[in-house]
Parts: sequence; structure tokens; C-alpha cells
Amino acid sequence: MGRRSGDHDRRDIVVEVIDLDEEGHLLARPVKWRGRGAPPLVVLDMAGGGRSPAAGVGDLALVSVRRGTSDGRRHGRLRRILPRPPARIAGIYQHIGRSRFITGTSRREDRTSEVAACDVDSVSHDDLVLAEPIDDGRLGPPRVRITRTFGSWKNAGAISLAAIAAHGIPLEFPDSVLAEAEAAAAAGDEEGRGDLGAIPLITIDDDDARDHDDAVFAEPDGDGWYVIVAIADVAHHVRPASALDREAFLRGNSVYFPDRVVPMLPEALSNDLCSLKPGVPRSCVAAHLWITGRGKLRRWHFQRAVMCSRARLTYAEVEDHRSGRPSPATSDLPDRLIDHLYGVFRVLLDARRQRGAFEIERGERKVTFDSHGHIGEIVLRHRLDSHRLIEELMIAANVAAARELASRGKACLFRVHDRPSDERLEALRTFLAMRGHGSLEARRPSPGDFARVLERAADTGERQTVEDIVLRCQALAAYSPHNIGHFGLALDQYCHFTSPIRRYGDLLIHRALLGDTLPDDLERASRHLGAMERRAVGAERHAGDHYVARWLAAHGHAVMKGCISGIGRFGIIVRAGPIEAEGLVPARHLPGGPFRYQESRQTLHGKKTRYALGQRVQVRLAECDVNNASLLYSLVRA
Repeated sequence: MGRRSGDHDRRDIVVEVIDLDEEGHLLARPVKWRGRGAPPLVVLDMAGGGRSPAAGVGDLALVSVRRGTSDGRRHGRLRRILPRPPARIAGIYQHIGRSRFITGTSRREDRTSEVAACDVDSVSHDDLVLAEPIDDGRLGPPRVRITRTFGSWKNAGAISLAAIAAHGIPLEFPDSVLAEAEAAAAAGDEEGRGDLGAIPLITIDDDDARDHDDAVFAEPDGDGWYVIVAIADVAHHVRPASALDREAFLRGNSVYFPDRVVPMLPEALSNDLCSLKPGVPRSCVAAHLWITGRGKLRRWHFQRAVMCSRARLTYAEVEDHRSGRPSPATSDLPDRLIDHLYGVFRVLLDARRQRGAFEIERGERKVTFDSHGHIGEIVLRHRLDSHRLIEELMIAANVAAARELASRGKACLFRVHDRPSDERLEALRTFLAMRGHGSLEARRPSPGDFARVLERAADTGERQTVEDIVLRCQALAAYSPHNIGHFGLALDQYCHFTSPIRRYGDLLIHRALLGDTLPDDLERASRHLGAMERRAVGAERHAGDHYVARWLAAHGHAVMKGCISGIGRFGIIVRAGPIEAEGLVPARHLPGGPFRYQESRQTLHGKKTRYALGQRVQVRLAECDVNNASLLYSLVRA
């Protein structure tokens, strides 16, 4: 435990966050304590306008502590969150000669661990396995015990299993949870519901979606629109403090992979009873929305009801219908229903632009499989207007839910998005000025200022590069019982209401709207749900990187056009090819070196060569490690 230079009243120690007191302060204990008596309680000072690292119960952190107070506590300033040693390791088993070891499947956890024991009957070379560390006090590589095997790593299905295991995502539900799901009451068992059976509500989802938790309807209302957004009534089946509820909270959200979904709720609910299947009566919570001709939310009403979806449509079907190519399913719908949905979309989109919300377009990779379960194709899909239509309707319903709870003076788990930090803004201003994209002149720029930056970049051929920089500038969206608004959407009040099948935060909003009591400690719930969200994003990215690496290993030998998406002393990162796969070109392999890195300009300067962020290049795949999904590119001269 070292002293900070020049400050004899402080020293840095490693602590574990253990609790939250009644005033909202995080409490921690030293991991190692060499002082006299019991380890002191450390109160973490989160001063700094919300710019300190976000710590939660269970985190390890480096803290600068001051001397103790009269109550025996010490106060500490959080410096950084520390990674926890993994409680278990997902890796690939290797048996070469007398050596038995496993290698990690993540670029961040690609270390080699010696296998000291095996608790399963048979493990083969190149199997994907789960192991736990053994602390036997020996020096050298960490030793592990294999506790589970998932079959050959060469199977495409092992990719998602590796991500699931590496991130500690539970695959199976406890028996008590499955029993509650099977015994859940049918939708018609509750009296006092409204009847929406005559309303032609429809669901619109991806073609491979298995859970359908929202349905929509729209019709003209004077110079504006009347809209219904009906959401599966998950709160009717998942009651507070039940086994189902506890498990859903622990999971936090569903996690989506190309070949499977790890649901928050058992399939008896997520894919059946709480899925708004066409032609089947389902319990729902309906948001009735009245929207003006200028896209403003004029009034709203929430109702428990029974509905019956008229059709299960895909985004592509709806887009084709709008373009004059109706399918049998869309042709059977009431006249102009889809036209009315697009009418609402137009006014909501105009209102979005008027309030200055900005959006960053990103394509989504779609992985398909052949009849043998091998990767068939990976393509980059871009959003259609039908995707944005549903997004705008969901945003309107979410705003209505937040406003309704605020009008009642009830607790709410807000979805908040803070404005960018001053440091990130300064880096963005420097980049924009260097590249001739104008500047953010306001000291505290509005969302509309960012939207105008993106509009200017659209005409320069550098839209994606500027989007990358603007995205890196942004804070992360989070859950909080304290409302600070949503900066990116330019909204004063916002929450998540529309996906209670797959997000526990939405389930809490349903309960608040329906009169149920929310957890006493919403601060702790917010931190936990945020951690589970980050876990899901990490696991999905882990799997996505591996699918791309395995695909490119078989198909990526042609010259690919790309652009520099990252740059540093290490070299350049290039986003290349039709699926925009990112790979590294190390600085030592770049022609024209040695190089000088200029961080403010985001450039590498050699004697005769200069590499800059956003620069167009051509590359070829030079090396692909399918075990940890790392790609190395070589630069190809034009």
C-alpha cells in the first residue's frame, strides 16, 4: 500500500465494494489489511460531476483513502475499477505430448493455463471446455480443473457457447423457475381487462425473431394520429419476489447470438405465453397515444387489456408493401393500416429532427447457417425505414411511460444518457477542426449540434469516420432512479417500457404503471442491471468477432477495400470488406516507418508516408487466429 507523492494524508489501497448506505454512498473494505484491528470501512467519494468511474457492489477498485473519522470510517476517492480474477475460464483444451493446457477464446483472456485435474469423463483435443482456477501456491502458469466440456471447438455452435461460458451467463434455469413458468396463469384468467380484440394490431420483427413482445396500430385523429402500442403483460405472470422474478433480476436481460438466444425468462413465457402470436388472445399492457400533426405527444393512457394480433410481419415485408410489393400477409390487413403507420412515422421523425436528436447509423451483421450447422454466409444489413418506424413508436411509448410515472410522483427507473465530458469534447473539437468538418462552438453543445456535425460530414465521404469519433465522445446510456434526461434522444424524460420479455428494467416500469411497489434500493438495481447489460454486450461482441474470424479464415484471401478506423503507436486498425471486419496492421509492418504518432491529429507520420483516421486503404488478410478471433491485415499498395 503506497503513499501518494506529496500527500502524507492519503494512500492507495485496493478495496471491494460491499454495500450502499442509506444516503447512497458506496461502502468498501480493503482486500488486504495490515493495520491494527479490524479492516476499516471505506466510504467512496464519487465527486466529480458523475465523471468518476461507475462502481457497483462486488467491484474491485483502486482507491485513494484519507485518514479515518471519529466513526471509524475512512473516505476514499475512486481512481479506477480493477478487473476481477476470473472465477472460471472458458477455453480450448490442447493435449500435446505430456502437456495438457487450455487457451482462452478472448483476445483479452488469451493466456494459457495448465490443466491439473479433470472432473469430466472424456475430453478431446480441441474441445471447448469450462475450467476453474486451482490455487496451489505453485509458481508458473495458472493451473485449472476442467469442470465441463461443450464438444469440439470446430463446431460453429461452440462459438456462442464459448462466449456464454466466458462471460458467466447462465444457460439453464433452476427447476423452481421452470415449474413456475409452466404453471403461469393463462391470459384470460384475470378479470377487468379492456378488450382490444377488434383492433387490428400487428407485430413487426426480424424474420428469425422468436419472441414478439410488441404490437402496433395507428389511425388518423383529426390533424394528428391515434396510436396503440401493445406490450406483452409480463408483470401478470412474473410476480414480485417469486422464483421467476428473482431469476429474471439476476439475469437482467436476454442475450442474443446468431444461433441462439439465452432468454431472461423460460421459453414457456418468452416464446409462448408472453409472445404476441397471431390469432391467439394474449394479455397486454396497451399504451394509447395521441400524437399531433407535428409529432408531439399530446396525451396518453395506459390500460391492461386482451388483444389478438392480426398478423406477424417482418420488416422486409412491411418495407416491400410500402414500396408497392404487398405480400399475402400484408394484403389481408385492413385498408391503409401500414400507410397509417408510416404516416405516424413521418411526423415522429420530423419531431425528432426538430428537437435535435442525432442518430448514428450502423449496419448489423447477419450470420446464416447451412443444413449442417456450419456458417453459410455473413452479410451486413442496414436499417430499413420499417425498423425506424417501430423504433419511433417504441420511443413515443417509452416517453409516455416516463411522463405518466412523473405525473403520479412515483419512483421510476429512468433510462438516462449524460452529455459528453469536457475532455472528450475537446478531443472531438480538435479532430473536427483538423479535418475541416467545422467545429462545436458552444461550450456545452446540444444534441442538435452533434446532428449538424454528422450532416456536414455526410457530404464529405467521411461520415462513418466522423460517426466513429462522435460515438466515442458519448457517455454510455444507463439506468438510474435520478432523471438527468436522455442527451442522444434530446428528451427530458425517458424510460424503457416496451420489452419486458427481455429486459428486467422494462418489467419494473410495468409494475410501477400498474401500481406495484418497486424495489426499495433502485440505486443497487440500476447498477446491477447496467452490469448485466454490459455483460450481454461483451458476450455478443465476443461471439460476433469469432464468427467473423472463422468466416474470413475461409473466405478472406482477396484484396479488400477499407478505411482506417483506429490508430496509435501500435499501428492502424482497418475496417475492411463487405462485412466491415476490423483487423490490425502493426506499425512494424507499415511501409514508410519509423513513425511518430500525433494523438491530437489521429495520425502516424513517417518520413514520406502519413496514415490518418478515415484514410482509404486496401488490405489482404495476413493472419487469422480463430482461437481468439484476432485478425492481422497486410497493406496492399494500390
